[in-house]
Amino acid sequence: MRNGSFPLLPVFCAALSGLLTSCAPAQRETVPPPSGWSVTKSASWTSRGFEEALDLSGIASLKPGSAVVVSDELYSVQACALDPVNKILTAGGLIPLVANPSGKKLELDLEGIASDPEENTFYMTGSHGVGKKNGNVQEMRYSVFRAPADPATGMIKPDSVERASLLPWLEKSAEFRDYVKKPL
Repeated sequence: MRNGSFPLLPVFCAALSGLLTSCAPAQRETVPPPSGWSVTKSASWTSRGFEEALDLSGIASLKPGSAVVVSDELYSVQACALDPVNKILTAGGLIPLVANPSGKKLELDLEGIASDPEENTFYMTGSHGVGKKNGNVQEMRYSVFRAPADPATGMIKPDSVERASLLPWLEKSAEFRDYVKKPL
């Protein structure tokens, strides 16, 4: 793994857009985004075998039948198989995004994932917030990741994962600097 310098603004904007959409009041009428994408409620899916299954934050796919899932309690992402007929997500192996040589509990607080089929790449983002229980600043929460995937399988190539931080940009931003490293 290496620290990267990849375009961060699109990843941040995608994560922020998702957050704002999910926070919109239920009674408010929403306008479909220019992309034409919309979210509708459909039959529930069943998930099997996921680590921290109650804290899954997002899912993205590059190939039919497979996907990558993020959780806010892990330092890894988890591969999964998709069965659209039976609406079942079956967990596969964990793919660490960062090294954890200490073996102590480490979490990235991953809150979002997106896929770019043209680049055959996944992008993941941390919460960019402080710990809720104790208000501690955890630098890893300010991470964004770029993870190229194997074109044949659509799965992340672990040795190609790049990490960067939005913290320097947030600290300089007129819109965000007053809120950085502060409790929600």
